[in-house]
Amino acid sequence: WIVGVGQHSCGTFLLALRAHAANGQGHSTDGTMFVANSELYQQWIWGYVSALSFRYRLKTTTDGAGITQWVAHWCESHGDESVSSAAGVFVAHLRNEK
Repeated sequence: WIVGVGQHSCGTFLLALRAHAANGQGHSTDGTMFVANSELYQQWIWGYVSALSFRYRLKTTTDGAGITQWVAHWCESHGDESVSSAAGVFVAHLRNEK
């Protein structure tokens, strides 16, 4: 069972990544700070990967940016797949390296 932006398509995730600054933050016209959609996707992916890494006792030296890059690269060829599928494939990749 998947909730949140993990249900969204890879294509939507890639659009969000391209639309906002790398740090995921910006300012609205009234000067208030907001978190970009790209940050929401990244935080969801990192949480999912962290949970499964803990569950399967996986160790990796890949940081958050590296995970995002790996998932984005996979999504480029799988635009209709879900973000959760992409994150799951990354975890499967880690499990195969174990």
